[in-house]
Amino acid sequence: MREKNKIVEKLDRNLAKLGDAIINFVVSAALTMFYRKPTGLKVKNETLKSAWLSVYDRAGIKRGFMSPQDLAEAYIAYLWLNDKLKIENAVKMCAKRISEISPSSRKEVEKAIQMCIEDLLKI
Repeated sequence: MREKNKIVEKLDRNLAKLGDAIINFVVSAALTMFYRKPTGLKVKNETLKSAWLSVYDRAGIKRGFMSPQDLAEAYIAYLWLNDKLKIENAVKMCAKRISEISPSSRKEVEKAIQMCIEDLLKI
C-alpha cells in the first residue's frame, strides 16, 4: 500500500485527461464485445467516484485539487504509461467482468462498469 500512496502523490489533472480517454475506450470496447455490436459511452463521473472510494477510500483526495473521479482516471493513465496496464488486457478483464454479471438493465450495466473499474484500480 505504501507504493500506491507514492503513486497517488504523482497523479495530476493531465494524467486524468488521458485516463478519461483510456477508461472510456476500455469500457466501450468491453461492452462492444459483450453486446457483439459497436458500443461507445462516456463513463459517468459518479461511477468513477464510487469505484475510487470503494478501492482507496479517501486516499489522495484534497479539497480543490483532485476529485475521486479524477484520481481514478489519473491512476489508470499512470498504470498504462508505466507499462503496468496493457489496453488489450484491460478490455479483456472488463469484458470478462461484464459477462460474469450479464447485465440486463442500465443500472446493472453501471454496476458492472463500476466493478470493472475497481478491478483496474486494484492493479
